[in-house]
Amino acid sequence: MSPVLCCIEVPPSLLSGIVWRTKARISDGRPFDAHEDIYHFALDAMSGFTFGHGFNFGTTLPTTEAISGMDTTAQKALRSTGTKEDPLSFPHGKLPDVMWAFMELTELVAYLLGNPFPHLTWAYVLRKPASKKAYQIKEDYIQGELKQAVQRLSEGGAEKPSSAVDYIVSREKAMTEKEGRKPDFFSRMIVDEVFGIVYTGHETTGTMLSWAMKYLADTPGAQSQLRQALHTRFADARAAGRNPTVQEITSNQIPWLEATIEESLRCSATAPTIDRVAKVDTQILGYRIPKGVVVSQPCSGPSITTPAFDIDEAMRSPTSLVARRDGDLVPSNWPREGISVWNPERWLVRGSSGQLEFNPKAGPQVAFGLGTRGCYGKRLTYVESRIWITLLVWNFEFLPLGAPDLAVYCQDDNGQRAERLLRSSARVECKGCGLVQNSRTCAKVLTVLFSINSIDHQVSYMPRL
Repeated sequence: MSPVLCCIEVPPSLLSGIVWRTKARISDGRPFDAHEDIYHFALDAMSGFTFGHGFNFGTTLPTTEAISGMDTTAQKALRSTGTKEDPLSFPHGKLPDVMWAFMELTELVAYLLGNPFPHLTWAYVLRKPASKKAYQIKEDYIQGELKQAVQRLSEGGAEKPSSAVDYIVSREKAMTEKEGRKPDFFSRMIVDEVFGIVYTGHETTGTMLSWAMKYLADTPGAQSQLRQALHTRFADARAAGRNPTVQEITSNQIPWLEATIEESLRCSATAPTIDRVAKVDTQILGYRIPKGVVVSQPCSGPSITTPAFDIDEAMRSPTSLVARRDGDLVPSNWPREGISVWNPERWLVRGSSGQLEFNPKAGPQVAFGLGTRGCYGKRLTYVESRIWITLLVWNFEFLPLGAPDLAVYCQDDNGQRAERLLRSSARVECKGCGLVQNSRTCAKVLTVLFSINSIDHQVSYMPRL
């Protein structure tokens, strides 16, 4: 990815923490769902990256305005719903049509991924009015953006692409000149690629960041060390009583921050597998792989989050043996002990100067794939994660709930995430006003519970994963 594309618009509500501070004040100690906020932050950032800084739509601003615009009567009415134990459901602003379409289609794609007949199901769901409308809005908007990108290219704007769409169009032009064919800037493949960037970028990043917040809450020692590292690196910002700027965050490498991101990627496994099609007949560890077969590599499990299989080295190919011998290309396996535990320190080493350093090759991690077919948005995900985790940890302290059975990683008997309804109680204490109460929360698939301690208030935080 071109470095010029690794710049994003950060929602002002994230920079100031206004969304969660306002929710914390209104909820008065009652829990609320914050995963959707992270999801919206990610969607806005990824859309701005894909379509450029002229992208004037967003999901964060309507919600912020809807919550900030609640008068005293509306706030009291909201708190009067349910009991003190039930999570509050805050109002949502009306989303721009294109953002609604992106979110609607994202839900459809997630549904199709678990369907045994995706092509037939896709044809069926597109006959539904809402799905059909969302699809057409998406098609019209992307086609319009591609037309503008082609126009910018014809006017000599290819030297400095300002968006992923610009970059894709310029690459198509360069490839057609090399191959001696006519460019097709509006092909089905290009349109789907553009939407794919938005879909895969915001869904996976939002989920990973929600997991990172949960892991940090459940590991207060690591959270404290990360916050101390941020305070040390951004001492001027702390002395001035302000947030670090985006420029400050993205121009500094902080070992503890990098390790937190990498470990969250390793453990969250937001992408289940990496699929590759064999271009020729080949072998993998002695097993014949015919040309055209899809080879799937899990992004978690053996070698990543569980101990590696014992492999007979004689079964490896000559190139694999060379790569393992040289050491730079293939990281060594993680130690078996504690491999399933979230621990950022596994990525940290002491350098020759005695300073703590981040080692990206400490062990296996394939969240973005490898090689030339690796994830297009890898660098952007790291930029987003650095900004968000820094600002959230800078402004909020994420606290585990007192009852040990609450901050659970809900699984079924086979170790898979279970779709079940979890209802539990938690003791939540506001450090600002000393309020102590029991909170009962419920969420589908996985419930992540912890508290946020901000300058003003502390509230239960419950992302749905």
